[in-house]
Amino acid sequence: MESPFQSSSSNSLSSSEDHDMNLEAITEAKRVLRKRLITLLSNFINGPCQRVPASTSSLPGSLFIQELLNGSSNTCYELMRMQKNNFIYLCRIFREKNWLANSKHVNV
Repeated sequence: MESPFQSSSSNSLSSSEDHDMNLEAITEAKRVLRKRLITLLSNFINGPCQRVPASTSSLPGSLFIQELLNGSSNTCYELMRMQKNNFIYLCRIFREKNWLANSKHVNV
């Protein structure tokens, strides 16, 4: 039969090993998170890629919007991320609440 001292000694060793393994896991997790944070910050500062304009139209703003609203529903959705009727409704709400108004260069 084992003495209580041997049992606690082996438990202590096991607990110590568990503690060391936990510290190693935490240290590794911190290293990985630090590396990911550096990558994210680098991408934010330097930009992950070159931006390319989505519009291939040569029309100015208001004519371009008219072309979108008179054209394909898919194109309208791809560029504005909403259906045509929702875009028109949103513009109407913005005008009614005076959140947007016509100006010299912009017609709402």
